[in-house]
Amino acid sequence: MIKTIADTFAKSFVIAVVICAIQALFGISFVREFMQDNLLNILVTLMAINTATIAVILSKMYEISREHQKKVNEIFGATKSQMLLSIREQIALIGSGLVLSILSKKIDWAWNPTIINASLEILLLTVFIYALFILYDTAKAVLEFYQ
Repeated sequence: MIKTIADTFAKSFVIAVVICAIQALFGISFVREFMQDNLLNILVTLMAINTATIAVILSKMYEISREHQKKVNEIFGATKSQMLLSIREQIALIGSGLVLSILSKKIDWAWNPTIINASLEILLLTVFIYALFILYDTAKAVLEFYQ
């Protein structure tokens, strides 16, 4: 579980660094402005989509468990744990996004503002990309579940 979270964070971070480097190469600041204005709305929307999808999967799991006359936890205990982890991750992302958004609004950093601002931009984008990975995993689970 911790390894999966670390792997997803690492992938998200690397992608964010690449995107920010490309942006810096072109001399634009789209990502920072977009993330400051929209990140929390996007994260809440992605969590709503994920929660609705999980509800559909849970209803199907309940049907299957009734057909086999077993409790959902007996058949799908690990699946339910992963679903809860997904929700917890998204709540953590919303909290992180809020803190990073607040920090990124500060303009005058006393110590090396260029590094701090670039780091905040990368972390904001990392949070967004991590949320997309969660959405991708949920979509993948739905497709696998209905095969």
